[in-house]
Amino acid sequence: MTKRFRPQNEPEVEAAALAKNKGGRPSGFDPRFVPIAQTMCAMGATDGDLADAFGVTTTTIQNWQAKYPEFKAAVAHGKAEVFDPKVERALAQRAIGYSVDVEEVKITKDGDEIRYEVRKHYPPDTTACIFWLKNRNPEAWRDVYDHNHKGKLDVEKPSEQLLAEIRAEAEELGLLKGPPVTNGVAPPVGLNGKTKH
Repeated sequence: MTKRFRPQNEPEVEAAALAKNKGGRPSGFDPRFVPIAQTMCAMGATDGDLADAFGVTTTTIQNWQAKYPEFKAAVAHGKAEVFDPKVERALAQRAIGYSVDVEEVKITKDGDEIRYEVRKHYPPDTTACIFWLKNRNPEAWRDVYDHNHKGKLDVEKPSEQLLAEIRAEAEELGLLKGPPVTNGVAPPVGLNGKTKH
């Protein structure tokens, strides 16, 4: 059975808690729960463990986190202290591969149980490597690169002026034969491929 910790409320603390919870049933939150929650979470406690310790449900713990920012911060900070390093270490192991000793059990035909240790090797995982490198060294490993194009694009010119400049350059190069194209409409072409005038 889990031993529950529930500090006795002092009159001024009780009054402060009641003032925050106008109307309805008192929340039971005590500001003294904040450091306790942080310490418990730093030792690996879950929301269920906190609920057992404070004599409430996990829903109440979640409600307290939503209602009391200092409680939410304490829980988050406590969990980050213990879980972030564990997850980081596990990700690093998956990225580079690792070996672990495990105990296996075999049952013989006679019903005897034989226990023995086996070393299992887990090879490096490509996805874990990519994730690790992209997050630890984003400048070298990111997928999106910043392509800065140098140059000037003048979009302020009217389209007629731009078409006239293109026509002039095309004439200089000897690319235009026949009447100029006006308003984006090509001259009519006959069956023999020659323009009609």
